[in-house]
Amino acid sequence: MTSTQRTRYLALLGLGPAPPSLPALTRLVTAHLARFPFENVTKLVRAARGLPPGLPTLDEFLQDAARDGTGGTCYLQASCFNTLLRDLGYGATLAGADMTQPDVHLVNIVTLEGRPWLVDVGYAAPFFAALPLDAREPIALDRGRESYRLQPADPATGHSRLDHLRDGDVVHGYTVKPAPRRLKEFAAAVADSFRPESSFVNRLRVVRHTPERSVSLRDFTAEITAGAAHRTVELAGRETLLAFVEDEFGIRRAVVAAACDALAARGH
Repeated sequence: MTSTQRTRYLALLGLGPAPPSLPALTRLVTAHLARFPFENVTKLVRAARGLPPGLPTLDEFLQDAARDGTGGTCYLQASCFNTLLRDLGYGATLAGADMTQPDVHLVNIVTLEGRPWLVDVGYAAPFFAALPLDAREPIALDRGRESYRLQPADPATGHSRLDHLRDGDVVHGYTVKPAPRRLKEFAAAVADSFRPESSFVNRLRVVRHTPERSVSLRDFTAEITAGAAHRTVELAGRETLLAFVEDEFGIRRAVVAAACDALAARGH
């Protein structure tokens, strides 16, 4: 990472450089979740333009965020954040995580104070702090209808299971494999995410978390959580959707419109 890239990245986060520490890491993670939405808008637009099925560069990620208010999905956000963390002096490595298929999620493992910590800014979840992977008891995080449970690592494999629950039922999750990986090892998984049958090119998905509230959009349905209050909003039509995404997520309307055009061209 160049000094210019570091300055641009930290400016987007509204932070200055600080020595590695758990409080400083929490500030970085919290700011990242608030500033860079989890979104597949950029993926839809990239696919529609016929660009190769790959990731934007770090410069493109920062430029798009500053100009369009975009973020990305897990591979892009985790890899860019990894570059920043290492530049700031953190012992951060990329790690793969399995869902229904291997390596379909990417996270960071940060070694700090002699302990391994899970840092995940790309799961569309309110993980505002690093989660200790060496904990002996489950770690629970709750927000409205959504709950997350990080289980103690399997002593035989060293893998850790994170479950996502809604209204008390497990609906998703992943298994972290902490072995250090290189981004290029995920090229096939990234390419698969652009395949015609991939969910990320067949629906609109945008999520942003701040300490005060969470907003989650799936196509024309938005869920908003603030404290114990939760409400669902059905968006009536394209123009309402475009205005909502611009107002709630800060993503430039023209970019969202291009993503909607891409979905319409696919019959959605």
